[in-house]
Amino acid sequence: MRKRVFGEDTTLPTSGSDEISEMARATEFFASSIEKRERLLREVMELSPVGALLVSRQEGIVRHATRRCLEMIGSHPEEFIGSKAGALFPSTDVYNEFLQLLRANGRVRDFEMEMTLGDGGRRWILLSADPIEFQGEPGFLCWIYDVHDRKLAEQQMSSLLREFNAVLETIDYGVLFMDADLRAKICNRAYRDMWRIPEQLISANAALADLINYNRNSGLYEATGAEFDGYVAARIEAVRKGEIAPIETQRPDGRILRYQVLELADGERMLTYFDTTELRRQEREASAARDAAQAAYSELKAAQARLVQAEKMASLGQLTAGIAHEIKNPLNFVNNFAELSGELLGDLKDEVVPVIAALSRDKREEINETIELLTGNLEKIAEHGRRADGIVKSMLEHSRGASGERREVDLNALVEEALNLAYHGARAQDQNFNITLERDLEPAIAPIELAPQEITRVLLKLFQPFFTTKPTGEGTGLGLSISWDIVTQQHDGTIAVDSRAGEFTEFTIHLPRRRHETMAGKMA
Repeated sequence: MRKRVFGEDTTLPTSGSDEISEMARATEFFASSIEKRERLLREVMELSPVGALLVSRQEGIVRHATRRCLEMIGSHPEEFIGSKAGALFPSTDVYNEFLQLLRANGRVRDFEMEMTLGDGGRRWILLSADPIEFQGEPGFLCWIYDVHDRKLAEQQMSSLLREFNAVLETIDYGVLFMDADLRAKICNRAYRDMWRIPEQLISANAALADLINYNRNSGLYEATGAEFDGYVAARIEAVRKGEIAPIETQRPDGRILRYQVLELADGERMLTYFDTTELRRQEREASAARDAAQAAYSELKAAQARLVQAEKMASLGQLTAGIAHEIKNPLNFVNNFAELSGELLGDLKDEVVPVIAALSRDKREEINETIELLTGNLEKIAEHGRRADGIVKSMLEHSRGASGERREVDLNALVEEALNLAYHGARAQDQNFNITLERDLEPAIAPIELAPQEITRVLLKLFQPFFTTKPTGEGTGLGLSISWDIVTQQHDGTIAVDSRAGEFTEFTIHLPRRRHETMAGKMA
């Protein structure tokens, strides 16, 4: 019987006289076969792009190292071959950890460590090990993967991520980053506080639906009950579609949030939540303050304008008073001498009756006609003198300015005087000015208690506030404002106006008959 050796066609004798010779050839064959296998193993190891080395199991001695391995370590074969493999590890603890894994599992995969180099430096590697028998000695075939650049990039990325997180935590508005599947990746404290989200939900990469549903019953959303599921679905669909322009909404708890979604690379999303509650409150306060300041400024401008008008009116009143006094002196002479001349003419007529009777009829008629004419002329002079005297008196009263003196007044006479003043004032400015005056006065009106000078100013028909049809420098346009103050503030009355362009303007003034009637009404 003969046995075949695995891998060869050679047969070995099992008996016979030349058994020793056959055994010797078999031993030589096995040795040659092992040598071929080891040479083949070295060749395969040398062809590998990663570093490889053979380490004895018993002593941990490096038996062989590839050229790539020696390049990675930065050592020479004569220095490295035969050295302790533990010198490659950064510490004894790390080496022992590696050995424990090797004993427990029989092999090791991707053991990450900083390998000690020949110059004492360190380089990040992944170390894998498989059991192998080399030159009849049990050992391990170790593969070294250089991950130094990747590890440095990871460390840099980790550092940048820590810095990013630190910066993100300082932002006072809520930020939530989500992946393409709309699962939470990272958020800041402002977001968690704003929506009361526990950090564990974010760490567990909770879905957007889970984050919204976490506050289903918290009262932070407008939707409640059966509507909430539809609200969640709509929110998710909107975020999934892409960017959402800033939308400002008010939560049931009163907080105003400006919500926005930004589309990032690889389908990721960034959701931001700005709390604008305080900003909107400040805007409302600023708006109210601005309106108050504007109203105060308008009131100040009106007061300044009224002051200027009052100063102008005071100056005009002084001028008017001087002119009125100058006119009143000769006017008194005219009125007095007209009255005296009328009396003298009457006496003369009585004295010359006998003389006139002796004249012819034609002469008597001529003299009587002349006397009647003179009498009529003197009466006209006296009538117009009295009228002019009334105008001068009104001018004097008006020139005295505002007066709080109240007395019972014939309103018809007051209106008549004011109308004459307005008419003659307009005529004095423009000789071509001419209008028809129509009066519809109640003759039986009872006297009314008021301040005549003030009501006269109202009846002079000044124009409406802050607008004038007069050329620049010829009017301030505060007439209606002053009139409103006099009627409503001083006399507790009302004033209204109805006007149609090109047709008419009608002022309606209501005044209480007695001041005590108004006071009683207010007290009641």
